[in-house]
Amino acid sequence: MTGIHHVALTVSDLDRSLAFYTETMGFRPGRWLRGPAGPTRIVFVEVPGGGRVELFHHAEGAQGAPPRTDNRTLGWNHLAFGVADIDAEVARLKGLGVAFRSEPGPRTGSGIRVAFFPDPDGNTLELFEE
Repeated sequence: MTGIHHVALTVSDLDRSLAFYTETMGFRPGRWLRGPAGPTRIVFVEVPGGGRVELFHHAEGAQGAPPRTDNRTLGWNHLAFGVADIDAEVARLKGLGVAFRSEPGPRTGSGIRVAFFPDPDGNTLELFEE
């Protein structure tokens, strides 16, 4: 194995999610696996520093999952992105209209600071500064 290649998300509106991950998050559009037209569209977005998020959209719709309210629910919990300056990144994203669920607090004994916010479908994303 060479590492994690990508994380895949099924989204309710591909155009909205693609704009969020490229324009808001600053990721680069990658290759289309299916689409950009058709009943199922799949596209990668390239994360700076390595890795990809694969966005799936099905024309017939997707089944919604109940919103995650804690860390005890089985399944995917959140997707974290490393940042060099969490305060600057929070300010940048807020300037683009992102609403945070939690903001970075003071540095803990571990030296880590985090902030959480949702993507357009409510999936939890994290900024992680070491």
